[in-house]
Amino acid sequence: MAEATLNPLATLVAGVHHLFFAPLGTTLPTTVGSAPGIGLDAAFTAVGYTADTGAAFAVDTQTTNLFASQSLDPIRTIVQSKTATIQAPLIEWSASSLTAAFGGGTITAAMGGWKYVPPAAGTLDEVSAVLDIVDGEERIRLVVERGIVAGSVSATLVKNAFATLPITFTALAPVDQPTAWHLLGSNDAFAAGS
Repeated sequence: MAEATLNPLATLVAGVHHLFFAPLGTTLPTTVGSAPGIGLDAAFTAVGYTADTGAAFAVDTQTTNLFASQSLDPIRTIVQSKTATIQAPLIEWSASSLTAAFGGGTITAAMGGWKYVPPAAGTLDEVSAVLDIVDGEERIRLVVERGIVAGSVSATLVKNAFATLPITFTALAPVDQPTAWHLLGSNDAFAAGS
């Protein structure tokens, strides 16, 4: 008989998280780090505050069922695609958050301030991403070697809420890593067999 093993220490409350982007080809972390950003290559840049509604990590697996005339149940299921995304509502309007939200671009000095110019139409910068998650003493680091920020960015400009830059970062096929994304964690619950 199988025995149910429950471990309350294996749960995660990811209320504090930090998102970092770096140019594609930047050395990726191999440890979880003792605090957000610790152990990351200097090329990684934090995108700043995110709204308290939280970030989201999702893996969408699309499949196709194959049937035979003798069965109403699928005979086989073929995986068509697996897409991993990180969604985050950025509330800082800084150099790092603007270039992250709009897939690149440049910031230059302008009369009385600064000027942001988005990337040319039809181009998006491919970047690496790290999402550091803190839950008390435990830390989880989601690492994506290669991806793009794509989709709609729609900022609501009102007087009673942050003007957010909601982004969706989509992991692309890796270059040097075996998978599009991986997790590093400090919690012993990550250990095999726990």
